[in-house]
Amino acid sequence: FPDDAEIVIADVLTLLEQRINTIRRQIHDELVGRNKAALEARSRNLANAAAPLAQILIDWAHRRGVAGDDLIPFDLIRVKAWILAGKPDDARRALQPLVQKYPDDPVLVNLMGEALFTAGGESNMIDAAGQFDRLIEGVPQDESGRYPPEYWNAWMRRLQIMEKLGQETQEIGLTVRQLEMFNPALGGEPY
Repeated sequence: FPDDAEIVIADVLTLLEQRINTIRRQIHDELVGRNKAALEARSRNLANAAAPLAQILIDWAHRRGVAGDDLIPFDLIRVKAWILAGKPDDARRALQPLVQKYPDDPVLVNLMGEALFTAGGESNMIDAAGQFDRLIEGVPQDESGRYPPEYWNAWMRRLQIMEKLGQETQEIGLTVRQLEMFNPALGGEPY
């Protein structure tokens, strides 16, 4: 069923991302020892499996004649896979023309922020903070008064950047409490 390729591979990549995030939370909780090294290796292996899957999907889309803006969803899957695989420079190169063409698209802004965050380093963290600030300040609520996942991810990353850069760390707890007053679930389980 070739028409199902996009859905199947996108679902597999989403599952890989969830597993990687679960493993990364376990790594964070694991202070030392063999378990931490094994978890890190498992996370790397899963992330490295994501990139070839995304490439299979891109090749399939090309064979089906998908081009131009219709190719963007496929490109975004590949970008996400590169970020998961620790290849943020590849992700940024692919995102740059898309962000220039659609500067207010929250998915693109969020992915650029994620690529910069993944790249690490003070300069990239500052640039990532700018991307996440754009989302915090500019993403509207939906009809039911809820913010999309990009908004909550932006807050999570913004607070992590503050911690990593040692900036206004005393404000982190207060900010979280204020966000909890607005939404006790803080946007749901991932955040």
